[in-house]
Amino acid sequence: MKRLVTLAIMVAFILGGFGVAQAIEFKAKGDWQIGVMGVSNPTFDSDDEVDEFQATTRVRTTFEFIANENLRGVMRVHSGDRTWGADGIGREGDDTGVSSFEYDQAYLDFMIPNSPVNMKVGKQPITFPGTFGSHIFDDTMWGVTATTPITDEVGMTLGWSRLDDQVSQGDDRNDEQDFFYAMVPVTLDGVDITPFGMYGMQGADATIGTTAGMDELEARESSEVWWAGVNFAVDMFDPIVISGDFNYGSQRSFDTDDVDAGSFETDGWIAALSAQYVMDYMTPEIFFMYESGHDESDMRDGEGGVMPSIGGDLYGMSTFAGSGSVLRGIGRAAFNNYDGAYGFSAFGATGKMAVGAKLGDMSFIDDVTHDLQLTYYQGTNDKDLRGVGDSNEDAFFTTRDHAWEVTFDTQYQMYENLSALLELGYLHPSMDSGHADGVEDDSAWKAATGLRYMF
Repeated sequence: MKRLVTLAIMVAFILGGFGVAQAIEFKAKGDWQIGVMGVSNPTFDSDDEVDEFQATTRVRTTFEFIANENLRGVMRVHSGDRTWGADGIGREGDDTGVSSFEYDQAYLDFMIPNSPVNMKVGKQPITFPGTFGSHIFDDTMWGVTATTPITDEVGMTLGWSRLDDQVSQGDDRNDEQDFFYAMVPVTLDGVDITPFGMYGMQGADATIGTTAGMDELEARESSEVWWAGVNFAVDMFDPIVISGDFNYGSQRSFDTDDVDAGSFETDGWIAALSAQYVMDYMTPEIFFMYESGHDESDMRDGEGGVMPSIGGDLYGMSTFAGSGSVLRGIGRAAFNNYDGAYGFSAFGATGKMAVGAKLGDMSFIDDVTHDLQLTYYQGTNDKDLRGVGDSNEDAFFTTRDHAWEVTFDTQYQMYENLSALLELGYLHPSMDSGHADGVEDDSAWKAATGLRYMF
């Protein structure tokens, strides 16, 4: 893989140097991030012996090979989130892959001749809209996407993507996972609204990633998952901007050989709403997000009350508890590090709500902006829901549990392409005393600084 990426970069620079002779225009753009951070109690347990200081780097560079306005090829190489020193001495190219570059995008982007239809074919970015990040999917997938305008105000996107094909397991296995989706963006005077839907089919031998508290299941007979939602933004009341979304999803899998052992179903919803007042020197905002949660009988009966997700990013609203931070490492997505609570660490929606207020884009000095935010979280799972089956080892974030955080972030635009960042945060969860021993709720502190170079 590294040889392939190295060759691609060499070819890119050669084409860039001789673009006129080859009738190919070459462009490159990048997003390079370097961060140094310290986090006290990153697992919210002061007795844990874990690293509390980290330096990280992430490099992403996108190369465009442009034949004309109707045809281009796109390839992006990236390093992933690299912790300084993780490759060590003599560990270059080991099975951890800590020092290798790979590609995560490689697709053709072209217009069908004599038509308004745009096609993207290959491994490409796919994002379903969300006010605070996508609740369903925001990543890259192999697939085919067609986009076309229907009228001046209405467009349409249709696509098919293959999320997984376990070819190493043998050609006779029915293990593919395919997804079909549609988005219909509507742009009116002062209103943008995008309804969308997605349907997934999984082969009888595919492994199904499930939601909070459920083990991975093998769909020996049939499995399906689908979502429907709408995202909107209203700025007709300028300077007030209102945005929000609603998503509903359902997943079903059945094992006709042993229904009790292999059946699983979950369905749930997520709603979000934000109101901003845009001013010259700051933007005050209030926001709200709510996920449906599990009932007391869920997880014992092979059912769930939360919305499934295959790669969503639910916490863009927060730079500490969530993944809204530009910097990588332990200073972001802190809820994912919560040890012993499904309501924080499990993949996808897990049953929680958030309400908060923010003073964003505060500017008192040229080229320097600040964000001050206060957020309160509470579980939406039933207060008597403790764990899978009769176990209390891993507690859910229930209506008796809550957390709150305050963050203060600063950005200094040193040059047009280079910014310096400073992020400070405090996060304190409070878990109900009825949870099992070992579910701690010590406060976490964060201080992070770094650089971001974009070109």
